[in-house]
Amino acid sequence: MMYHDNYWNMGMMWVIWLPIMVFFFIFLYRFFDNANKNKHPEKESPLDILKRRYANGEVSTAEYEERKKILDGN
Repeated sequence: MMYHDNYWNMGMMWVIWLPIMVFFFIFLYRFFDNANKNKHPEKESPLDILKRRYANGEVSTAEYEERKKILDGN
């Protein structure tokens, strides 16, 4: 009977430790995934930069239209 109880206890340890280990690996994956995204942010296209600058009021409407034509290749 004692031999059977030992196997039961080992099985119950997996029930406890498996979710802990899964949580740990998910945490590590998300932590390093976010760290890599912060190191290499997505680059803005020149047109996106121009749109942002126009929205902030850094360039006038005429200047925006002129530069947009140049960037669009028209």
